[in-house]
Amino acid sequence: MAVYLLKVNLALMLLYGFYRLMVSRDTFFTLRRFTLWAIYGVALALPVLDIAWWIEDTPATATLAESYAVNVLPALEVYAQGPTMTVFDALGYVYWLGVGLLSLRMAWQLMGIVALARKTRVRRMGGMRVHCLDGCEGPFSFFRWIFVNPDRHTAVQLNEILTHEHAHVAQWHSVDTMVAEWFSIFCWFNPFAWLLKREVRVNLEFLADDKVLADGNARKAYQYHLLGLAYHPNHLDVANNFNVLPLKKRIKMMNKRRTKQIGMAKYLLFAPLAAALLIVSNIESVARTVGRNVPMARSLSDKAEQLLQTEIANPSQSAATLEDMTAKAVDEAARPVKKLTVSGTVRDTKGRPVVGATVVLRGSKRGTVTDKEGRYRLSGVPVGSAVEVKYAGTGTVLFTVKGSRRDVTLGVARLADKQQAAYDIVDQMPNFPGGNEAMMKYISGKVKYPITKASGRVVVQFIVDTNGAVVEPKVVRSVSPKLDQAALDAVKGMPKWEPGKLNGKPVRVKYNIPINFEQYNATGVTISQVKGNTSSVFFVDGKRVDNVDALNPDDIENITVLKSEAAMKQYDSGGKPVVLVKLKKK
Repeated sequence: MAVYLLKVNLALMLLYGFYRLMVSRDTFFTLRRFTLWAIYGVALALPVLDIAWWIEDTPATATLAESYAVNVLPALEVYAQGPTMTVFDALGYVYWLGVGLLSLRMAWQLMGIVALARKTRVRRMGGMRVHCLDGCEGPFSFFRWIFVNPDRHTAVQLNEILTHEHAHVAQWHSVDTMVAEWFSIFCWFNPFAWLLKREVRVNLEFLADDKVLADGNARKAYQYHLLGLAYHPNHLDVANNFNVLPLKKRIKMMNKRRTKQIGMAKYLLFAPLAAALLIVSNIESVARTVGRNVPMARSLSDKAEQLLQTEIANPSQSAATLEDMTAKAVDEAARPVKKLTVSGTVRDTKGRPVVGATVVLRGSKRGTVTDKEGRYRLSGVPVGSAVEVKYAGTGTVLFTVKGSRRDVTLGVARLADKQQAAYDIVDQMPNFPGGNEAMMKYISGKVKYPITKASGRVVVQFIVDTNGAVVEPKVVRSVSPKLDQAALDAVKGMPKWEPGKLNGKPVRVKYNIPINFEQYNATGVTISQVKGNTSSVFFVDGKRVDNVDALNPDDIENITVLKSEAAMKQYDSGGKPVVLVKLKKK
């Protein structure tokens, strides 16, 4: 939410700058209205658009399978040790307080207009329904309602006012006003949101003034009429008031020479600006994707490294020779790369099809797996690139793409390959000292809920090595950087397991462990509230006790009450709520 709001406000700031510099001084009032609508629409849409998928490779099926087709340990529940309050939380409360107050202000104004419409008498003037005011307020309109005091104006002035306000009504200007009002409410801290709101209001008055003059009313008389109403109080901000300031700007615009039609061309600049903002808002994902998808850049990088090594190894080599080599490398990399659809069959040494072997374009995430007949098909593979074929328990085959057909035979893995392979299922699975229950208790004691409002399930994948050590831990399902790191830290510190075995020999085995981070509200719980309570299960500093009546309240740092089904199951409370008491360190 915060990131989205920040992007919206940055877009408003930049697009407002475009509006002021490029179009705020011309007389294309209708085009300006559409531009203001486009600014609001682009600002809302940009943060949620993701262009990375337009240029991103299709991820390998094998990559997804590897995240799930492994041993999954029981889920571990981790609860925040009491409500947390950060600077960002405080800023969030201030933000929503501002939104709430401004929303109440607008609601009060809307109710005032509705009440005024109900209590005023309605007359038909010039074919329009008009609500007649009794006070000295200036004329205004709101959606289909027009408010004016006919007794305070001459017939000519009344005709000008009704023409002006009817333009607001007929063109639905109140919709623009309400959109600008809502943006200023939700972006109240951004001065550019308020400046845009002002531009919307002034441009609507330009449109209405233009309609009055187009109907044949005298320009000078109308301008003097506006000046005469300058000090009449406006009714409400959400209404379209007749005497919107600054009047000087309105009068100057009425007297201004019409902008030539060629001036409309500058509005076309809005499209590339919006596209540039879209790219900037996705700069991280675009850079990451493009970096993966530019084989020429990778090729040049490899060539540069080779040239550097050549220069180091042969310092006497002439600069001209190195320059020629560099030019040749660039030419080779710049040539168009032909792409093929490579297919074939993967078999073992006995000619049997290998089902589920992974076929991956090396250096990318593009790949596939073989079907039940050992067949694979990989499209868009550049000629000369390397394709890697592997299957657990066998060696890895690497071949260079030269044609569209390539069959592969997977043999028995070399010893080094076997030692590096990580299995999902083996004859004898690894065992944590004390079993899974002991492992869950160990991790429960190691996981520390960081100071964050984030919650959710983090899945950590790790490998139990041939010596029982836990290696290569990584997050395969992320929630937030802080929760991810907390889960990783707990897994990294695990003691050695009893390694898994295949055919009587130790092998590496892969595991997944889900860790659920959950928030709850445990404020206001005191020791006096839980003493004598026999319907709960108590833990003092992690140790189960029968009751807490003997505890001194001054020795207690905090008390946590867990009532979720997952918590009761984790602490084996027999369906009773769990009360965690943490004592102060002495």
